[in-house]
Amino acid sequence: AALSVLTAGRFSPRRCRPEPGLISVCVPTSAKRHVFHPLLYDNFRRQAYEPKELVVVDTGQVPSSFLLDVARQDKRVIYRHFPVQDAKHDRRQALLQMMQPKSFNRSRSFTTELYEPPPDSWSLGLKRNIAASLAAGEVIAHFD
Repeated sequence: AALSVLTAGRFSPRRCRPEPGLISVCVPTSAKRHVFHPLLYDNFRRQAYEPKELVVVDTGQVPSSFLLDVARQDKRVIYRHFPVQDAKHDRRQALLQMMQPKSFNRSRSFTTELYEPPPDSWSLGLKRNIAASLAAGEVIAHFD
């Protein structure tokens, strides 16, 4: 239920029994990393261990055309794209805003009281949790 709430209903986890022996490689990613997706898939494909699956959770305005094609061709690849922002970018923006001369105060430290992430931004941890929820493996390996 927490993943559904944290994603404002965009993702609702399913419950399934893990598949014995299956390793799920879970990868959170974003639009700025699309250039690395062929390398990611090549590394996954070259691993000798079977059975395995690759679970990728992607955020940003545009989905990865490479992973969309690969997921259609390789049943071991689970690819989900969500059109949301990365929370890391929001924190960076908030920090830059705080450091501007008009609001800069040396006695003030950066705290969570100064920053409230927009509802449509997802953290790396949230993306990992979504990937783990999509995974069917008995073992989960996080890779980023």
